[in-house]
Amino acid sequence: MGIVDRIYDYVEYKRVTISEFSKIINVSSGYFAKQKSNNANIGSNIIEKIIKSYPEINLYWLITGEGNMLRKVESSQLAIDCVSCKQKDKIIELQEKLIKSYEQNCSREKSKSHKNA
Repeated sequence: MGIVDRIYDYVEYKRVTISEFSKIINVSSGYFAKQKSNNANIGSNIIEKIIKSYPEINLYWLITGEGNMLRKVESSQLAIDCVSCKQKDKIIELQEKLIKSYEQNCSREKSKSHKNA
């Protein structure tokens, strides 16, 4: 089993299509199918794109097939991710309030313009 086979394993694990995966890492949709049918390897530039787009993949596993598919995440990283999620949730909440406020202002302005017409 080679790198391309392991990529297919990862794609199956993520429950996405190989086309979706290819699009995210910015390679042609048929790239991996061609590499697989030719029993060919992929270049380091493709591996770099994969790791940048999917940092949870264990690079050692991807290259050698040894170890776990996913990297172990440090608890400090989980804490950072959790803080980031809370910040994103707060930003979304504020944006939703702002949108609601704008919609209310627009409704008031429309009502005023209809009364004056």
